[in-house]
Amino acid sequence: MAADNDFEEECENDIDLVLDIDSPEGDNPKITENRTSVRRHQYDRRGSAVQNRTVDQGKYVFREREVGDLAFVILKGEIDILRSTEEGEILLNTISQGTLFGEMALIDNQPRMASALVTNGPAELMVISKDIFQKKLDVMDTFTLALVTVLTSHIRSLADQINLLKKAS
Repeated sequence: MAADNDFEEECENDIDLVLDIDSPEGDNPKITENRTSVRRHQYDRRGSAVQNRTVDQGKYVFREREVGDLAFVILKGEIDILRSTEEGEILLNTISQGTLFGEMALIDNQPRMASALVTNGPAELMVISKDIFQKKLDVMDTFTLALVTVLTSHIRSLADQINLLKKAS
């Protein structure tokens, strides 16, 4: 029991993101911070700065096929997730406050599978470095980590299959 209490105390200073699966958004569960406000710079429990970034409307947070070394949580604003096709970019989803994105490249070390474009005014983003993200993965049990890896692989495979079907039609 003492070890559990030590772990809980250590986590009190951690950046805790909570997945809200009961959000009214349905298919887009939101991530909320487990604190009352978000500061300009936050720190994980090891003292690494977690920074916020503002990205202007019409600017890309990242582009499809880029190497991914950051994930993001939307604190304010909206972002279109776009995939390139021979006919141009297609909209996969529009995401908003509380949504984590860009995480797949950190999970499987593959290039970005889509682009992220800021829409409807500037977006305020919490930036999650690969190092911080990896530390979160490192404390997961092996079953859960394997599940996350498999699901990420399935998502990439399905996206590729959809692109092939669109080309064929």
